[in-house]
Amino acid sequence: MGKNTIVKDTLTLLAITLICGLLLGLVYDQTKAPIAQAAEKAKQEAYAKVYPDGEFTSDDALNTALESFAADDNDAVISEVMSANGGEGYVFSCQAKGYGGPVKLAVGVKADKTITGLSVLSMSETPGLGAKCTNEDFQAQFAGIQADKVVINQDYDQISGATITSSAIMRAVNATLKFVAENAN
Repeated sequence: MGKNTIVKDTLTLLAITLICGLLLGLVYDQTKAPIAQAAEKAKQEAYAKVYPDGEFTSDDALNTALESFAADDNDAVISEVMSANGGEGYVFSCQAKGYGGPVKLAVGVKADKTITGLSVLSMSETPGLGAKCTNEDFQAQFAGIQADKVVINQDYDQISGATITSSAIMRAVNATLKFVAENAN
């Protein structure tokens, strides 16, 4: 192999890499907005599912409280809270770390700390195990649980073989209940 061949091959690979990078950037720019719109639509549908007949509005006091809120568990995070029906209840976007990454949820809670529903927004859990958290039967069991601050493990049927996923969901729900306990009218 001569020096010219190495230089020629290097320049060819560099050109291919630059072209692929530019094309990838263009595709990203074209798909970013539709993906964000689809995610927002899915979140709004989940909110309607977890708090049926709810009318959701942003509440400055809740958002201010959310900025300084600290969950009991450091990996449980609430990213959004909306008031439902003028303060009758709340819907939350929250998450905690599962086995395969964050398990993102929508949770509806009445002001009296009764869970109205739970819906998994996204997760990367193991198919056949942790991914069972998306089953309607699993999600439906949370509706009607009334708790002051925390949901105890025994309050719901965990996913067999997926204790990390079950624990992540419990931590995220506990964070929402703690927020309601500290900030409900």
